[in-house]
Amino acid sequence: MLLLILGGLRNFSSHRIQSSIREWNNLKAESAAESGVSLILAELGQNLSLETHVVNANLTWGNAKNYQAKSFDGIHVSNNGGDFSGVLGSGYSFHARCGCIPYADDPSTRNVDESKAFLLIESIGKYDSFGKATFRKISSVVNRRFPAKECLLYDGQVLSVVFGETTNTGTNVFADGNLYGHLGVEVGRVTRSNFSGGFSGTDQRFENVEKIMSGKGGLFFFTSIAFKILNGGEKSIDSAGTNRIPISWDGPYGPIGPNNVPYTKGKGGYPESFLNNSPEIPSDLKDYLRDKNNPTIMNPAYLPLDYFKNIAGGVTNGPMISHKNYTGGMTEMVVLDFGDAIRPVSNPPNIPSGGVIYSDKDIVIRGNPSSKITVVSAKGIYVDGDFNQKGSGSQAEKYCFPQDYSGEPKKPENFNYQGSYKKMTPGTQYQVARIMANERVVFDYGDIKLCFGNELYPYLKFRIAKELMNDETKASTSFLNVGGDEKIEATATEDYSFTTTTTSTSGNSSSGQSSGSSGNESEKKNEALAKAKDKLVKSLREYLTKSDSLRIPQATYDSDFKPLLDPHIQEDTAANPNVRTSSSSSSQKNSNGTTTTTTTTTTTKTVTVKFFVDAAWSEDFGKKVWGKLTEVEGQKKLYSDQIAKFGSSDRSNDYLFFPELSTVGMFISFGKRSPQDTFCAGPDVAKHFEEMGRVVPDFIHRLYGSQTAFRVNDVTGAGTTYDPPIRKKVYDTEFPKIWDENGPILDIPTYGILSWKKLAAPSGFSSF
Repeated sequence: MLLLILGGLRNFSSHRIQSSIREWNNLKAESAAESGVSLILAELGQNLSLETHVVNANLTWGNAKNYQAKSFDGIHVSNNGGDFSGVLGSGYSFHARCGCIPYADDPSTRNVDESKAFLLIESIGKYDSFGKATFRKISSVVNRRFPAKECLLYDGQVLSVVFGETTNTGTNVFADGNLYGHLGVEVGRVTRSNFSGGFSGTDQRFENVEKIMSGKGGLFFFTSIAFKILNGGEKSIDSAGTNRIPISWDGPYGPIGPNNVPYTKGKGGYPESFLNNSPEIPSDLKDYLRDKNNPTIMNPAYLPLDYFKNIAGGVTNGPMISHKNYTGGMTEMVVLDFGDAIRPVSNPPNIPSGGVIYSDKDIVIRGNPSSKITVVSAKGIYVDGDFNQKGSGSQAEKYCFPQDYSGEPKKPENFNYQGSYKKMTPGTQYQVARIMANERVVFDYGDIKLCFGNELYPYLKFRIAKELMNDETKASTSFLNVGGDEKIEATATEDYSFTTTTTSTSGNSSSGQSSGSSGNESEKKNEALAKAKDKLVKSLREYLTKSDSLRIPQATYDSDFKPLLDPHIQEDTAANPNVRTSSSSSSQKNSNGTTTTTTTTTTTKTVTVKFFVDAAWSEDFGKKVWGKLTEVEGQKKLYSDQIAKFGSSDRSNDYLFFPELSTVGMFISFGKRSPQDTFCAGPDVAKHFEEMGRVVPDFIHRLYGSQTAFRVNDVTGAGTTYDPPIRKKVYDTEFPKIWDENGPILDIPTYGILSWKKLAAPSGFSSF
């Protein structure tokens, strides 16, 4: 009996050991398969267009594809035939595949193209032990998202939608795109400064925003926000849910900094009470607000520099200019100045056939590219004024696309988001532009002419005409009204006088008469003509050169402008000279008894000079003045005069616009907030938003497109508080539809795993 029991135990133990070995081998084979999936995902991070095979409609594999891949140590990658395989160590190997799942785009999701959104990744893992192979298969469906194509604003840390000032009662409007903050979203009116009490300042408003989302954080609304949902319906996001979460703004602060070291209060940090909580979302808003309890994961991504460098065909590092950087110093930067209608450039940057310009250095961009473009910098990109909005060329839109408002520009209700913005079309009014910086994309407001040329230049031409014509009404009709002839007609008059003398003698039979003249008419007339010409241009000259005006140097006026004006100022010979005369006489007794009478006649005439130029001359002269407008204080004077002329509200059918910096494109950055930057969490004005150089108050930064900040690279900060402008941000609903079908993907994707299946794989390893 004992022998039978011992034999049974041995058989059971042997079976248990064999089962354990099989499970162990299965686990090892699964690990090899998982490694294949992980390497495919890692490859996708560096090779955005990777597809090894076609995926059929029934989720089976079709034909192999050719592709370029970045090899890993020990991994075999074939660029012909779809093979992506590798040997991972003693006995471990895998074969993996990746392809885009055919899926119909859902037209109701305007900012997402579902036909590009799902990838099938499968990997068969093999573990070979003592000549016996074990196979396991991993099948995964991955959700591929393109944040810059579906989000008006994306932040890889906390998305802060608290723009403005405590003393500014304007409204920032965010329209038509989704919003996403990976670790949370904060929204609110600006109510304080540096964590101290403030006033009820700049408000935030959402127009036709489909969703506000976070992958790993909560959605905090510090003040109630107007929220107009897509396809109708006005809702209010109440701050009551946020108020139920006690946030300790004095700390402790959570680990979202480099190496999980917390950013501190006022330096980009967020309290743990913010990061670890999520306010309750009202049931009627759960379709529109999604936090970590109903996540949509769009993980931060890195910029694959080598990928874009290869598409660009190399590095562009010139021409270069010395330009102020984000820390306040001067740095040599590559300048990409495409020019515009006001300041055309003779030799704009060449856009390669692939549409990608790559540089290892900081880049400055400005003006209007002539075709679609992707600009990539291994450092930072500075948007140095208006970018990529050239207008249609019609008379109504001759100054690109400054916006007409129906009332006060800072108020959201006075702008038609489905009207004025939507008339822009890609390839005509703007180009599809992707701007990618491995550090920051910085909006630089330091050059008034570059930022506000479309608004200030037509006003400058009006002022030139007003000073010459001495008639504001006529100048406004001719130069500010759409349809004005832009002709300048002006006259000036000057009186001049000359004298004529006549003498006569009488008194005896031998007396006679004689007359003579001492008149100097020609000389006096020439003097009067010179004075009239000077009178005609005096007001313009003083406007251009005086210290309280544009401050163009007098020497520049004499050398550059006077020669352009003088030939067009001529005497109007047909004008009425308005002759006036006066006479006086005196008599004198002569020794011979005669009397000599002398009569002096003073003649006064009016000389008229006329000035007439057509629209072409006015345009040339205006551009000449614009080009010489170099004094910052002079530019500020023009700006303040234009604001005063604009008044508090807009009117239609004119070229008088509220000052706006207009930028169009997908602006994508990878730098983290810096611990040197001022960034007070919450409804606080003291924040950096990667902007610099503001020199004038009260303007709008109108961004048509998207801003994506993945925040994965450490950067140095500027350290000072910055007061941002009013914003009008509108998502371009065309961007999700624009794909480079026959070339590499030029948009930065993120990946989230939707399904993960462990399957048996008894055969087919070699042919997979």
